[in-house]
Amino acid sequence: MKLFPKQQGSMWFRVSVKGKGAHGGTRYEGVNAIEKAMLVIDRLRSLESQRNERITDPFFESIPIPIPINIGKIHAGDWPSSVPDLAVIEGRMGVAPNETQEEAKREMYEAVVGVCNDDPWLKENIPELEWFGASWLPGDLDPEHELIHVLSESFMNVKEKSPLIEASPWATDGGILSKVGGVPVVVFGPGVTETAHQANEYIKLEDIFEAAEIIALSLLKWCEISE
Repeated sequence: MKLFPKQQGSMWFRVSVKGKGAHGGTRYEGVNAIEKAMLVIDRLRSLESQRNERITDPFFESIPIPIPINIGKIHAGDWPSSVPDLAVIEGRMGVAPNETQEEAKREMYEAVVGVCNDDPWLKENIPELEWFGASWLPGDLDPEHELIHVLSESFMNVKEKSPLIEASPWATDGGILSKVGGVPVVVFGPGVTETAHQANEYIKLEDIFEAAEIIALSLLKWCEISE
C-alpha cells in the first residue's frame, strides 16, 4: 500500500486509418490500411517518448513510463485474402498532473497529422482522431499538505514503517474531486495493481483490514477526535 498525492490522468482515443481495398493476389492494386496504421502507431510511440522525457517530478521516479500511450484495440479487415481498406486503433493516453487534457489532445493531434507529411497516401487520406469514453482528470496535491502527514502517521502506527509516497501510474476519481470539486485528495487503499484489469485480479484480506484501520485512524486525527 502506498500514498498517491499525485495521479496520472487518462483519455481514450480512436484513430481511423483509411486504405484502399483490393484482392490479396493483387495487393499492389490496393493500399493496406493495417500497414498505414503501423506508421501511426510508430509515431505515437515516438510521442510517448517525447512526453515522458519532460517528466522531472520526483514522485514519478520509480515509474518506467509515467504517462503511457497504450494501444488497447485494433480492428481491420474481414477476409485474409483481401487488402483491408480501414484500420481502427483504440487506446489510452496518459495525462501528467502539470498539464491539461486539451494540451495532451493537441500533442496527439499534431503527432497524427505529422505522420501524413512523410507518406503520400496519408497526406491525401488524413487519419481521423476521435476522443471517446473514459476521461479522467489528473490529480495533484502539495506534498506538504496536512492530509499527507496525517495519513503517513496513521500508516506508521499500523504498519510500523513509513509509507511509500509516489505518483499513481493510473487514473482515479481523485483528479475530478481535486480539480473540479476543490477537495484535497490522497489516493490510498489496498490492492495489487500488477494484476488490475486481468482475469486473476485479487486482493489480500489482511490488506483490507489494515487499510481500514489506517483510514479510521486518519479520520479520527483529521477530525481531532480522541480515540
